[in-house]
Amino acid sequence: LGYTVSGVSTSAEQALELLEEGLPDIILMDIFLKGEMTGIEATEIICKKYQIPVIFITASTNEKIFEKAKIEGVYGYIIKPFDIKEIKISIEIALFKFGIEQKIKKDKYFLNEAQRIAHVGHWDLNIITGELKWSDETFRIFEVDPSIFGASYDTFLSIIHPDDKKIVDKAYTDSLINKNPYIIEHRLLFNDGRVKYVKESCETFFNSEGEPISSLGTVQDITSTKIAELALKQSEKNFKELYINSIDEVYLV
Repeated sequence: LGYTVSGVSTSAEQALELLEEGLPDIILMDIFLKGEMTGIEATEIICKKYQIPVIFITASTNEKIFEKAKIEGVYGYIIKPFDIKEIKISIEIALFKFGIEQKIKKDKYFLNEAQRIAHVGHWDLNIITGELKWSDETFRIFEVDPSIFGASYDTFLSIIHPDDKKIVDKAYTDSLINKNPYIIEHRLLFNDGRVKYVKESCETFFNSEGEPISSLGTVQDITSTKIAELALKQSEKNFKELYINSIDEVYLV
């Protein structure tokens, strides 16, 4: 096959012990093994702890077994009896799928880190189904726990400052009518009275009939910049009032 086999085992416990000696690129695991632990139970541990791709080997064709053996990290099933070519093809397919998934996870990690550093999140609204997806940074900006509250338009509206809800809703509604992207700045109001300033950009995509099908957007936390900007405007206002209302002569050089 062109692969080096690092070890074989007849029990799930022994298989887990072998992993302490070194991690392989892929594991072929029999669903039914001797010992107290089944191959399925061992695979759950392997996929969660070590994140190694697994291919199940079994002589059973029972659909209930396959349903029970649906584990994230399992990339195929080989039914006994089998030949060497079948094993090789299954391994190549599994390693290819695993490699693609790892690359996607890595790219997603770097994207999330970049968004966290820049304080820029993104969101994706499927207008047909109503499904709304937020990036990790969007959840952080809105200070919403994704394990408690899912991404939803109602959740979004509940955080927008009451004085800004109409302009935000109008900006989005107008963009659907005019079919143009928009950028808007508005405030978020939290339960403890804190206010955040965010800048949102949105573009909606339409089908051939001109009906909206999805909206993509970004949200950036601009609180620190906005506070500095407002402080500068207030300072200029105070100086202007002082200049106008001063009873003494003021010279500017």
